[in-house]
Amino acid sequence: MGKINYLQVYRGIAALLVILFHVDLQAKKSFGTEFVGGFFHSANIGVDFFFVLSGFIIVYVHFDQIGDARHAPRYLLKRLLRFYPLVFAACAVKLGYFFAGGGGIPEDKIDTYRIFSSFLLLPMPENGHYLISVLWTLAHEVLFYLLFLFALLLGKRAALILGVTWALLIVIVQFPGTGKPTDFALHFLMSPCHMQFLLGAAVAVLIRKKLWEKFAVAALLAGSLFAVWCWQGARHTTAEDIYLLPRVQWGIAFALIVFGTVILEQRHEWAAPKGLMLLGDASYSVYLFHTSFLKIGAVAVGKLGGLENLMPAQAFFWLNALLATVGGVVAFYIIERPAMNYTRKLLRNRFTVS
Repeated sequence: MGKINYLQVYRGIAALLVILFHVDLQAKKSFGTEFVGGFFHSANIGVDFFFVLSGFIIVYVHFDQIGDARHAPRYLLKRLLRFYPLVFAACAVKLGYFFAGGGGIPEDKIDTYRIFSSFLLLPMPENGHYLISVLWTLAHEVLFYLLFLFALLLGKRAALILGVTWALLIVIVQFPGTGKPTDFALHFLMSPCHMQFLLGAAVAVLIRKKLWEKFAVAALLAGSLFAVWCWQGARHTTAEDIYLLPRVQWGIAFALIVFGTVILEQRHEWAAPKGLMLLGDASYSVYLFHTSFLKIGAVAVGKLGGLENLMPAQAFFWLNALLATVGGVVAFYIIERPAMNYTRKLLRNRFTVS
């Protein structure tokens, strides 16, 4: 399957949104002020898009392999090699920064359990801290990839039953008014985030089966309008509102956008902005490294005498966001892309499936 250009563009935009969300947090926590009036308070919806996109890509790419167990070893190794080398690198950089005397990292992030969980992307209790804050999302990604492995082994009917059962259990466990699950394992397995993987997977099935293609324009428009409506509502939510309903709303909005975009691009072969394509290609590195670069920027300001002596606060926040973005792109070129090229060669040499 060839690259779908506008999904890469969306991936780049999602990465930017996550950066701006963390700049917003940094402005409040480290500098006691607002970043552009709190406009990016809900920009963590970039994570919602990544979840939908992950569910879509995995099923879209491997749809014909579902039920053919011969593909399982290559699939699993490909996922492991795609995820873990960059995670190891990012965690090693964060640890190196800490042990070199870098400031700004809470002491409770540096213990054996958290280090181990961060490197291996193991689930962590809600009040735990990964070495890199965004790693909690990758723990959910790993779970989805492992469950999709069962689809490859058991076939499409079993995958459908597994997906529908999982979705129903999430709704039952997370239904509004029932309260958050107190059991950690149940809370992780039945996270509303997983509904977004499943919505992305459903879109992939529809597209691979060429169903409802005539609704592509309507889906793209409806998803875009629904996303705007969700954004307006999200700016007024609190921490207690982050569970089932908002995750499903954003999941539906992004699923509709992905559905419409993929079909329309297949029809019209749209050209995509090269800058955003590059950012989309580098989005995994940007996602993993941006918080470290934001932290470096904040520490540097403190060592240089404080923000009030250097520049206007808003200018610094935008500059720090740019630093984090560029730093992530550089990490893509020097770490991620060479690792990807190596793993492609490894997979070609090790696996042939007739």
